[in-house]
Parts: sequence; C-alpha cells; structure tokens
Amino acid sequence: MNTKLFFIPLIFLLTACQNNKPIQPATIEAIATNLPNWVNNPPSDTGNFLYGSGSSDTKKQAIKEALVDLSSKLGIHVESKFQSSTKVTNYGYESVEENSESSIKTDVKGLSISQYQIEEVYSASPIQFYVLLKTDKTQLYTTYKNELEQELSHHKSAQIAYKKAGRYERYQKSCQNKLSLPAFNRKLAAAKTLNPEMRLRTFQAYENKVTQQFRIAKKQLNFNIHYTDSNSKYFSEPLSTALAKADLWGRKSKSLTIKLSTSARFNKASGFNIGRYLLDLKVYDKGNLIGGKKVKYLRQSRRFENREPLKAG
Repeated sequence: MNTKLFFIPLIFLLTACQNNKPIQPATIEAIATNLPNWVNNPPSDTGNFLYGSGSSDTKKQAIKEALVDLSSKLGIHVESKFQSSTKVTNYGYESVEENSESSIKTDVKGLSISQYQIEEVYSASPIQFYVLLKTDKTQLYTTYKNELEQELSHHKSAQIAYKKAGRYERYQKSCQNKLSLPAFNRKLAAAKTLNPEMRLRTFQAYENKVTQQFRIAKKQLNFNIHYTDSNSKYFSEPLSTALAKADLWGRKSKSLTIKLSTSARFNKASGFNIGRYLLDLKVYDKGNLIGGKKVKYLRQSRRFENREPLKAG
C-alpha cells in the first residue's frame, strides 16, 4: 500500500478543519451590543399608554407575544390567535405595517384587545424578531366601558319580553345571561384597571339582577316524566337522574311534564344484533306543548332480546 497516497487526503482534511474557525465570544457579544435598548429595557407604562414587548422566530408570533405581555398588565389570563386582514385601523392609528401582513387579535377569555400600535420592530436575524407595542389606555377603557353599557342596555330592553315569557323560556334566557357573566366581569376588571376612578355600582347591580333572575327561574322550574312503554321507562331513568343532579326534578303540581315515547327497529349485521331507537321528547306546561326534541340512539350487542331495550355496556 502506498502510504503517501493515504496521507495526502488526510492532510487536506486536517487543513480544512483548521480553516473552519469557531465563532468567537466577541462575535456573540457584538450581536448583543447591537440590540436596541428597548429590547432589554422596554419603556415604562405611563398615565396614557401601556407597553408590551415580545420576541419570537416570526414577526407575527413576536406581535402575539407582545400582546400577551401587554394584556397581562390588565391582570387577566390571555389566549391569543391570529386574524387575517389587509388593513388595520384602530382609533386613529394607521395600519399595523405598510403592507399589513395580518391583524392580530388577542382574546382574553372573552376580552378582546385589537387596539394597539407597533412602536418598534427589530430583526436580529431572519429567524429572530423583537416587537414593541403600545395601546392608548383611554381609548381602550372607553371601548370596554361602551361595550359594558351596551350589555346593560340590552338586558334592560329585554325585560318586558322576559316577564311575558313562560317558565321554560325564562329559565333558558336566565341561563344564557348567567353564562355571560364571567366574560362581563373580566371586561369590567380590565376597565377598572385602566381607570381606577371607574364607578362599579351600576355594573354590580346588573350582575346581582342576572344572578337573582337565574335563581328564581330555576326555583320555579321542575320536571316530571311520563313514559309510554318499557323502552321509554328504560330511557327515562338516566334522564330523570340528570334532571335531579341539576335540581330540576320533582313531582309538584306545577311541574312541567316531559312525555317520552320511543320506537325501535332491530336487525342483525356482521354478527351483531343492532337496535335503532328513536326517542321522542315533548314538554308540556299545563297540557300545552311548549317544546320537543327527537333523539336517535344506536346500540349493537351480541345478544338480542325483543322484550327489553339493548342496554349500554
């Protein structure tokens, strides 16, 4: 074997390795030195503005992170998402960027923050972006306050129809109003943070009224079940259990009646016995039909009995 031929490529390999010099710490320090001051030291919030900063491997994600930072100053947990748009104008602020890649809307579990201005953007590399945002506290507060007042106004105007509605409809409406309270309170808390002088009495009275209406509507409502056959009786048991857990089950003289009837078809397929049930539920108030629903139920089993319904396993 020619040892000279063996050592020639080895020499080239060692030479090539020597030419690939590692990045010196000084190079990294130089990159860090070039970062704008606001990256590590964002502006302090003022009486007029809130600031938020964020960084990520894309500009969109960096904006999202900056919105999360900004929103956290309202004392509320944040969930963010992107909304595509060609142009963004928010209370006098021009588009987010010249060609407006997208508008980013941050949802704070029922609270939206879409009014912000991009103050600074710095790209340390093609995969590293820093963003600084600010929002006008007065404008954001005014938006939230207007939305809260609109909710109060809508509730007040709906009271006439609410009082004329039947027990079942009142219960449904009061449930919807009660479910909206957490988002209402989050928005109220954010508005109070933005303007500590905000008066809460009117809004707290609204919350108390919604809660009271729900309690009264629920107290006035309970159901009993009438079934027509053995299959209906079988399906009435889990229904009555669910109503009892919701404190809506009873056999009072003023109870609403759920009439439950079923029809069934049975056949065999692929070695299984299949039962197809159609549950017909109708709700009556003093003999008057006020609602109803049909539910399909499918059950397959290796055992097949005509007399009893196929039980869930």
